[in-house]
Amino acid sequence: RGNCPGSEYFGPRASDWHGAVLGLLVLRPKYAQDIRATATGLLSHLSLLFVPAGVGVVNHIRALGSDALILFFVIIVSTAITILVTAFVFSATVRLMGASDD
Repeated sequence: RGNCPGSEYFGPRASDWHGAVLGLLVLRPKYAQDIRATATGLLSHLSLLFVPAGVGVVNHIRALGSDALILFFVIIVSTAITILVTAFVFSATVRLMGASDD
């Protein structure tokens, strides 16, 4: 820990996930043109990443059917919580940035 690139600037915890995020933010402008072709290729085939999830749903359709009411409730509640947290974070960010209501 603490020996990744950037840890001398961002502290010993830079080797955690935020080290990667900080590195991406710092290096992105420098390497944007170099990674554009790879990123475009990955994004064009992004739908393939959803195939395993679809296969899992089909394989477990009986279990999903027997727990449909619980799953429906969990999806609705988790979506509502996500919306509330997002609204709170957005509101707090606007207040911290000093933006007006205009």
